[in-house]
Amino acid sequence: MVEISASSHWRRLYRLIFLVSTLVLISASSLALVWLYIMAGIGLIVWVASDKLSRSQYLHLTGCNIEEINGYWQLLKLNKGSIPILWQAKLVKSQSFPHCVQFIFDTEQPLQRRENILIWKDQVTTETWRQLKVLTRWG
Repeated sequence: MVEISASSHWRRLYRLIFLVSTLVLISASSLALVWLYIMAGIGLIVWVASDKLSRSQYLHLTGCNIEEINGYWQLLKLNKGSIPILWQAKLVKSQSFPHCVQFIFDTEQPLQRRENILIWKDQVTTETWRQLKVLTRWG
């Protein structure tokens, strides 16, 4: 079972680096004012979208046997303002990055849809992080 904390300093750092590099590119442009308005609009959309996406938080991932990595998983998802919902899913794909891992699941219960879960390094313990990195090699 993987317990996931709600906040991540790595996520904030990556967002800040993206924002600063975008502003540097805009300031180097000859149409800086036009680009500034465009990027302010995009930034507002991203801010609203990230706030909307953060309304739900995964609390736990419970996997199957390591021999049956593509078997059924359980995802405990907490939506703000409601009770936790237990999802049943199959692991479709996993990827490893330096500071995060990505898991893509096809859920079957309570709804059929694709769920993309990004777990940052500072959201889990060091032992869990090591296990997740190994899992992404097998998944």
